[in-house]
Amino acid sequence: MLIVPVMLSESVAVPAHFTAVRTGMYLIYLDAGWSYREDDGKLCIFSGWAITGNGEVLSLSETAPDVLEKELKSADGYFCFIVIENDVIQVMKSLYRYCDVYYGKTAFGAIIGTGLKDVARISGTKTITRDFIRSFIRDSFQAAFLSPLHNTGKAYSGCLTRIDRENIHTEAFVNLSPLKKNTLDVIITIVKKLPADLPLALYLSGGLDSSIVFFCLLAADKPFTVFHCLPFSFETDAERADAHRLCRKYNITLTELKPGYTTDRQIPNRVNHPSDCPVVNTFWLNASDGLTQDMSGWFCLDGHGGDSVFIQSPSVRIIRDLIRVGKPIQALRTAFRFAALKSRSLHSVLASAYKTEPAKRTHVHPLLVGHIPGTAWYEYLEELIRISESTVSIFPDGPAVKFSPLISLSVIRSRLAVRYEDNIRAWHDRAGIRREALTRFKDPVFIKKTKRSSSQLIFTIIRQYEDELIAFVVRYGTYILDNPEAMIEEIRYNAHVELNGSLPEILSLIKLMVFSQKMEADFFDAESRHEFFEFV
Repeated sequence: MLIVPVMLSESVAVPAHFTAVRTGMYLIYLDAGWSYREDDGKLCIFSGWAITGNGEVLSLSETAPDVLEKELKSADGYFCFIVIENDVIQVMKSLYRYCDVYYGKTAFGAIIGTGLKDVARISGTKTITRDFIRSFIRDSFQAAFLSPLHNTGKAYSGCLTRIDRENIHTEAFVNLSPLKKNTLDVIITIVKKLPADLPLALYLSGGLDSSIVFFCLLAADKPFTVFHCLPFSFETDAERADAHRLCRKYNITLTELKPGYTTDRQIPNRVNHPSDCPVVNTFWLNASDGLTQDMSGWFCLDGHGGDSVFIQSPSVRIIRDLIRVGKPIQALRTAFRFAALKSRSLHSVLASAYKTEPAKRTHVHPLLVGHIPGTAWYEYLEELIRISESTVSIFPDGPAVKFSPLISLSVIRSRLAVRYEDNIRAWHDRAGIRREALTRFKDPVFIKKTKRSSSQLIFTIIRQYEDELIAFVVRYGTYILDNPEAMIEEIRYNAHVELNGSLPEILSLIKLMVFSQKMEADFFDAESRHEFFEFV
């Protein structure tokens, strides 16, 4: 999708299969998956799939635009809804990432598109700013919500972005009020209404999150196939037996996939953000015949995001929060549970709860306005929003459809109705949802907590990129890093000695390198801020 001012339309090269729609001020190019409707002087554009809390499918063809906008605030699914009236453009996005929407400004008006490279090409900017680089390399919360390029902006998921000739204003769009419904019932309702025109598959690891989806599919009486991804040869396989046992017990077809490793870059043609550049170059083979498994045309579910929704790594700040609200006994009980769960001393847990951390310079997401920074609840919401924004799900021009109900809006809202401390028990993380699933589905998979480890794969990756990454730092280090020589030493150490605390920065640097090559971008040799695109 691309929206350009009419005055610029003659210089814009758009593929022939795009549908062109014109308003008085803009020319809109729509690729497959986007529908449009003119209503009372407004042009409405919609793409994606959404259902109401009652399970009704929402569509632009059958729902009046004003009613659709109201219903989408609490709808499940993935979607982007755009309304254009005169020179005002409103972009409304689901919380679960569907498509990226970037924007830039020219003298003739705003340029808006789902491809960052398209927006950059027309607006004439392909420079990665240093403030973005610092945010991304540090893996800060704000990096997922910033545009990588100078003088361009990115529409937040879960928000309404209003763009006119003078201003850009962003506000919360989706409803995050707690939903007092059982989470398992919510997931079952969602999967019952999944589109029926595509074959349904579940990536079942045998762990907690994907097992929840497995049993919810059974409860919804939804036909599906299971794919189980085998570990790399150096990983500990603690989940395969459970995946096989569940499929045998319930007569579900299971296909095993084995990972193949390649040094060839598997970068999509359209990359909008460094976080989308894969560090691990793998592909999946059918374990029975050795052929590459083609998942295009499938509707794929997985358990991704469940770690965040169900609070896998609870924050010790909950102890301080409980004391602040006058619950010291409950705080102490929670501290004991925390210590047992994390195999730490009670003293270290209490010390961590009251540890003062330096303030982070960050943009406050509109969905976090009104919440208290520094609390466990704030950190939890922040992580939910970040995961929803940064997880690649489905793109209109993508090869496959993927949607995980574990990070859908209604599932998140159902978890917001659960007290934070109720998710922490002495022996298990995500205790509340484990108890609910075990009570309803009565399967021991819900009390396991083993996971695979991929540290050896990371070693292989760092070695693969070592020479190229060092050359990248030598060439651009003064533009993007405070101490390039120190980073080079860390790269060598992690490639040949051990993985240490600088590993996250190194992995982010690899992604930034690949992204800059794909975008053919350059770097600012100075501090720079997106001043025009600060939120009003």
